[in-house]
Amino acid sequence: MTASRSPRCTIASPGLPPKAGAKASRLFGAAAVRAVRAVVARVRRIPRQPRLGERVLGFGDREVPRVLVQKCDVRYEIAGRDLTVLRIFHTREDRSFSGGS
Repeated sequence: MTASRSPRCTIASPGLPPKAGAKASRLFGAAAVRAVRAVVARVRRIPRQPRLGERVLGFGDREVPRVLVQKCDVRYEIAGRDLTVLRIFHTREDRSFSGGS
């Protein structure tokens, strides 16, 4: 019997400075830090059941599900064995992708 390999999960982000967590705590308080930790913990669990999230329409042939974590909407793409976190929204944020004036 061969062991199945779990998908790779990458986060598409520019990266944060080393002291970003401390700064966020100072600026936004402990609730923001708890929310960030909950999102990170949920993202780390996605590779175990990548198709558990609700599929988001409007991405053509791309498989883009979303999961809700506290007040955050986490959207990620499944491409073969690769998972990429595309965007994390606060549920109160305008999520329209249309550009314009």
